[in-house]
Amino acid sequence: MMRLFSFLLFAVLVAAAQTDFLFSAGRKPPLDPYANHREFDQLMDQGLQAFMNQKNYWVAAQKFEAAVKLMPKDITARKALRLARNKLKTLPPEPAPVPVPVAVPELTEPVPPVPEHVEPSPDTAAQENETVRHEHIDVHYNSGLVAFMEENYSKTIKEMEAILRLDPGHAKARKLLMKAYSRAR
Repeated sequence: MMRLFSFLLFAVLVAAAQTDFLFSAGRKPPLDPYANHREFDQLMDQGLQAFMNQKNYWVAAQKFEAAVKLMPKDITARKALRLARNKLKTLPPEPAPVPVPVAVPELTEPVPPVPEHVEPSPDTAAQENETVRHEHIDVHYNSGLVAFMEENYSKTIKEMEAILRLDPGHAKARKLLMKAYSRAR
């Protein structure tokens, strides 16, 4: 009986010493011995979903990296992490942002209030027609310029042709139209 008691005492002391040694690095033993396995499986599933279905290699690499931290000896997690990082390296660089066109000051000023209707004289009517025509030209030119910057050359061509119908001598419209024709090919 004494031998059995001393053997049990020895086994308990050895187990306690190993437990203290294993968890002396400041980490407490997990309450659930399979918690790391469950978390590992969740991270791997999330990483695979991001990799395969969403083609989001950045998120996949993060999930696989966390899984490798949980279980550093797992070969599957290491291979998955390497694949995700390789995919990140082979992705084309993100396209440069499209420059935002500068606002035309005439278009950002508030519209003056409209006076009560007065019959215009013939000279005033001609001046107003000329003003309206120039405003249309400005609108078409700005729209065509924005379309050119967005590489929408067919819209640029339409806008510049509309300007040239209103003012056949508009030099800037001709120049931009020629550029749009050359790039549209």
